[in-house]
Amino acid sequence: MHVNYEFVLDKCRENAPAGKILDYGCGGGVVVLEGRSRGLDIVGVEAFYGGSKAREIAESRGLLDVCVFPLGKEFQIPFDDNVFDLVVSNQVIEHVENLPLTFAEINRVIKPGGRFLVLFPDSSVIREGHCGIPFAHWFGKQSKWRYPYIRAMRQLGFGYHKENKSCRQWTLDFMDWLDKYTYYRPSEEIFSCFKTNGLTIVELEHDYMNYRLRKKRIYVPFRVKENKVWRGFVKRICRKFGGMVILATKQRPEV
Repeated sequence: MHVNYEFVLDKCRENAPAGKILDYGCGGGVVVLEGRSRGLDIVGVEAFYGGSKAREIAESRGLLDVCVFPLGKEFQIPFDDNVFDLVVSNQVIEHVENLPLTFAEINRVIKPGGRFLVLFPDSSVIREGHCGIPFAHWFGKQSKWRYPYIRAMRQLGFGYHKENKSCRQWTLDFMDWLDKYTYYRPSEEIFSCFKTNGLTIVELEHDYMNYRLRKKRIYVPFRVKENKVWRGFVKRICRKFGGMVILATKQRPEV
């Protein structure tokens, strides 16, 4: 299982061991299936967009309309208000076209005092994680340099999901996929959505990176982990080569 899934499940156990959990953008339901096997009360929702085989995968696992549900019209989450103690979302927000609407919907289904754990890249990330070509997402759609750059990098051996395609076809297909299904945004725009919905945030990049290091049996001394310089360095590295890791809390109404 990918380390991101393990991290998310670890945080589920930490933040909502007996609560209701929603995996927003759950794909084929890997986290949902594994979480339920570990005794978590978790379900998922997915847009089932054209660039993914998630519907077929969820259906083949017997999860569709059982514990994995399609998003409704205007990407409405098919649950009532204030249902979930925790919403998690792994590498999904960069695929969301209408970010304010999506954040409002997620906030709607979280209980007061509940939390939202989200991992995703902003526009400053160096590595484009879907095609594996650094800086590929920095080029505008009309840039004359985008195609020759991505193709050259592919010829140098970079790139994922090659599927025996020619360099030319692979480049054209991924350019089309990125244009249709990715929306990289600056961090300021993202933080504004948290603030607008009354979600207070804690940045967890250092926690995520230390988790990944432990998985490789690399143990950072406590005094180093808590050092401001180390935390700042780890945060920068994580955001530049992976993405943001944020835990937000929905404010309770004042009484």
